[in-house]
Amino acid sequence: MVADMVKRRDVEVVASTSLNIATYKEAAMSDSDSNCAGRSTPILDTRRIKRFQSRFAVVASGCWEWRGYTNACGYGTFCLGHNKSYLAHRVSYEHYRGPIGKLQVLHRCDNPKCVNPDHLFLGTQQDNIRDMQEKGRAVFPSRRVGEDHPAAILNRDQVADIRSRYKPRIVTMPMLAREYGVSKSAINMILKRRRWSDVKFVAAGDEQPHTRIVISD
Repeated sequence: MVADMVKRRDVEVVASTSLNIATYKEAAMSDSDSNCAGRSTPILDTRRIKRFQSRFAVVASGCWEWRGYTNACGYGTFCLGHNKSYLAHRVSYEHYRGPIGKLQVLHRCDNPKCVNPDHLFLGTQQDNIRDMQEKGRAVFPSRRVGEDHPAAILNRDQVADIRSRYKPRIVTMPMLAREYGVSKSAINMILKRRRWSDVKFVAAGDEQPHTRIVISD
């Protein structure tokens, strides 16, 4: 049933697009990998059409869900020789609908694995960003700083302690670096508030928190 539906769609699209039929047939008869050389989304020949169609399954939503390889963002990828991989939904759009040019191929269904040309449409980068925002996908992970950073060695209390203890030529940066297991440059960045800028400290004998340190070594 799926095969019949895809075959009918191939016939309908080829007949309705502005592609030159003779050129299309010539490309479809060729089995050479040169068809994909230098093209962002190459025309599929007969063998590749069959291989492409074997990589997706039609699900209840109507999506043609890609069952082959996917990239880190969840989009299907399709190899067309010479180790050249292309985004599967772009390959589908160009094969079933026509040239893409410099535009992006967006999903109406919001399913990155979908390669159903009825669920795809062309747009600019701005269109893509607006589409992400409208669908609530323009959410980026918060920046991890301080103790939450995976590479953090120090904690907030230690940073405050470093700032309160530092005394030029008495408790020096090299001394603090050795004690806390970090580099002298790291201590320097902490004292200059280029790192951990939100951490205040109280120097010995003072009651008010300090925000600035005089550095002389």
